[in-house]
Amino acid sequence: PDQSSLYKKLSKFLDIDIDNLLLTAGSDSAIKSIYETYVSVGDKVIYLWPTYAMIDVYADMFEAEKVKIEYSSELELDFEKLLREIDEKSKIVFIANPNQPTGTLLKQKHIDDLIKKTEQTDTLLVFDEAYQQFSNEESCIKYVNQFSHVMVVQTFSKAFGLASVRLGYIVTQEININWLYKVKSYADINLFALKLGEYLLDNYWV
Repeated sequence: PDQSSLYKKLSKFLDIDIDNLLLTAGSDSAIKSIYETYVSVGDKVIYLWPTYAMIDVYADMFEAEKVKIEYSSELELDFEKLLREIDEKSKIVFIANPNQPTGTLLKQKHIDDLIKKTEQTDTLLVFDEAYQQFSNEESCIKYVNQFSHVMVVQTFSKAFGLASVRLGYIVTQEININWLYKVKSYADINLFALKLGEYLLDNYWV
């Protein structure tokens, strides 16, 4: 199926360059593509815990060294511990924001500190924003043009209600998109999903 029409509409909807977009078969596929492209056996991957289960599943699948930053029983995050764990050996930091199942959001200062620290250590910073439309915070897509190590994963599954058709996307700089294309299946998104995505973008209202 021809994906070009949805690329054009999504690019306009998000107000980003079309070369900064990669359509995927849901956010599961997006996260797997990131692992498949960047993670080798033994690479250090950092993420919040508990979080979206597939982040942990793929860490096992690709035999990464897992570093889980756990929430307290009061759903408070030890952010300083998260920063300390990020070093030159860290390959990826995954941040679900808002996180699930905790429903928590990072403060703006924490996001800024994370971007700065991961830039210093040459670590990929991936924001999983499956639930971003349910929050009052801006998407981290706004950082993509400025920082080449930042990726944002979003999906049509939640706010758009299209979980069963499997449609998502990655937003990042073109250099990263080119690498991700190397593991992307050629015909991974069916026509039904593409047309539904176009329809909802054409009829979007808040």
